[in-house]
Amino acid sequence: MFLDLERLESDIVQLQHEAAGFGTGRLIADNLILTAAHTLDADDGTGPVQGLWQARLERDRGGGPWHFRRCNRVVVRSGAGPRSD
Repeated sequence: MFLDLERLESDIVQLQHEAAGFGTGRLIADNLILTAAHTLDADDGTGPVQGLWQARLERDRGGGPWHFRRCNRVVVRSGAGPRSD
């Protein structure tokens, strides 16, 4: 079976924040990235950083500069089971 790696890897995202470091995620819908909760944790241990994230998609990488999309916001959902909003 042939896998198109360019298509398969095009939804990989690099995330970074001055207060939380960096990590990776997957683009699962327009403007929605799924990543591990520990990626979002502030370096000072105060919990997840909510705003001003920088993200860049693998598919945006080319021969020139690989720019970040800035001012991204985070929605955190933790725990198992159904939501009780």
